Amino acid sequence: MRFAPDSIPPYFTPSLPNYRLPMSAWITLTSDDLKEGMTSAERAKFTAIDTGEIAAVIASLVQDIRGAIANWPTNRLSADETLIPPSFRRNAVMLARWSVLLLVPGYNPGDARQLEYTNAMKFLDGVRAGRNRPEPPDDAVTNLVPNEAPASIEWTAPPHRAGRDRMNGL
Repeated sequence: MRFAPDSIPPYFTPSLPNYRLPMSAWITLTSDDLKEGMTSAERAKFTAIDTGEIAAVIASLVQDIRGAIANWPTNRLSADETLIPPSFRRNAVMLARWSVLLLVPGYNPGDARQLEYTNAMKFLDGVRAGRNRPEPPDDAVTNLVPNEAPASIEWTAPPHRAGRDRMNGL
């Protein structure tokens, strides 16, 4: 079955170079989002963490995600610097949950949470490489990625030290 570009479901991102993803409203990541996937034991530990620390973790994570999105020149960012794409919410929650649970003294989140964190980091690496593309925001701003030229090496040779002209015919 063939799809026309307008009938492609929003969760499907074709690999066509000129295909434009549909615009969407980006979302704010909050501490309530982190509580949704936590166990009751994790929620009990979560309440003991200072809200300022949680807000700092979330703000840092949002900037990391936006930086990964900006790394690919064709991606667009939202004008609001606190928003992330809705399709990135699940991975953002996994990353933030891991960072917040590590703030609890003496608490080990476990192997399952570490695996979630590892998979979310792989997703973020895919965003940086352009394999995972976000949907553009409603209030898209041009992504200003500096055009970095590859480092060039200037090869120079040492001055001639000896030769027929410099040795008076010897």
